[in-house]
Amino acid sequence: MFQVSHTNLLTQAKKHWSGNAFTPRVLDIGCGDARFLQLCRAHFPKASLFGMDISSAMLAQGRQRVDFLPLHLEIKEGLELLVKSEIKFDFIVLSYISAYLDLKDILPKVKSLLTTRGIVLYQSGLANNFPNLLDIVVREYGSSRNPLKNRVFFHAQAARDKLHNFVDEGSMMKAFETQKMKVLSSGVLRIPLCNYTLNDYITFMLKGSWLSVNIGARERFILNILARLKVLSYPKQDDFVLGYCIGGVETAD
Repeated sequence: MFQVSHTNLLTQAKKHWSGNAFTPRVLDIGCGDARFLQLCRAHFPKASLFGMDISSAMLAQGRQRVDFLPLHLEIKEGLELLVKSEIKFDFIVLSYISAYLDLKDILPKVKSLLTTRGIVLYQSGLANNFPNLLDIVVREYGSSRNPLKNRVFFHAQAARDKLHNFVDEGSMMKAFETQKMKVLSSGVLRIPLCNYTLNDYITFMLKGSWLSVNIGARERFILNILARLKVLSYPKQDDFVLGYCIGGVETAD
């Protein structure tokens, strides 16, 4: 689903380096199944790739996709360890972490991990364009008289209340500027969802940390069963609107 957007963003990032011969050290925070790292390998065959995720299952899937060093760590813990190790990265990717972490709280440590010409790519679903996946469930099933859909509504609402809100483009840029980082590029990309169902998304999210970490076992079990039974519908008119911001360590003038 995100192949086109990832290629677009990586192409933009490459503009700030000196051509394809550059071999960066890359850290993908919240790497999931390592699709972005796989793309990095294609563009930079000799790059050193690191992927951090709290889900061991997703890291295992990623290792089948591309060779990288997996860091099975919670993000704040992982950043603390990397800062202490004094390792530096040329390219750090923060992917869809706004569901459980505030960018402005972790960006100082992320910045400290960058080399002198290092850059950060932050990408997230946008609150002002794309309703949270769980918001869709609540919206669609909240007034239903169907007992099964009412059950879905109850657990989706309980899960949603434990998640942070999605960000908007302005807050992303402000977080970078507050850390005296130069915003190199920012914008939005619209991704059609016509080939995917709500079952597909919930199944994917349950494999990773979005839902597994933030909701209880009861809600996770119910949503997993419903997704496997393929009883969840999805409003086809909605697109995923991805917001992104690329920032460098150089202070903006």
